[in-house]
Amino acid sequence: MRSAAPHEILGLSAARGFGLDDVKAAFRSKVKEYHPDVYRGAEDPEAITQCLIRAYEVSTSFVHSLERVFLIEPRSLDPFQEPEGEANDIFVNELLCIGKGCPYSCVERAPSVFRYNPETGRAQAVVQGRSGDYSVQLAVGQCPRNCIHYVTEEQGKVLRDLLHRASIDPYNSNDFTTIQGLIARAAYENGRYRGPKRKPKRSDKMVDYY
Repeated sequence: MRSAAPHEILGLSAARGFGLDDVKAAFRSKVKEYHPDVYRGAEDPEAITQCLIRAYEVSTSFVHSLERVFLIEPRSLDPFQEPEGEANDIFVNELLCIGKGCPYSCVERAPSVFRYNPETGRAQAVVQGRSGDYSVQLAVGQCPRNCIHYVTEEQGKVLRDLLHRASIDPYNSNDFTTIQGLIARAAYENGRYRGPKRKPKRSDKMVDYY
């Protein structure tokens, strides 16, 4: 249990998204499940309860971080819940990037798209709209830390803003948790995205049938 992410400890899925009410409900359910009068497992119920409390605190902090990101706007304006289009932009999670020592450097594989951030020494995407290039796909597929992701334009704006904030305060683990959670949600929702259906072509020309 302790090796899992905080929201996973509570039984929540970052890919599907969750709110404060979901966190509270999941926490109450888990506390009841591992109550000393009910739990009959081999682990210490007190230790499990403390772990659940910590998971609850981190998960609620994650939700509050999302609210600050979206300025508590309606759910429909959340690009991670309802993508505005196809995921054709590239986002590099520099918090996980190995940097110049990477044996499968995306900067070497697709130099027209990736550059090293002069401030951090880690890779970043400096050109967008090239996600279909073979060299880019190769860089994404071979990244040893799985830190290159396909996102929509609006998702990328939010993620880059969070990344900038995390670089200012590198000891704030909440930003890292928020970025990871949003990436998971983006991957899930972008995979389900379906563009607007094409309207069937109509012709006003008369056709003679024989």
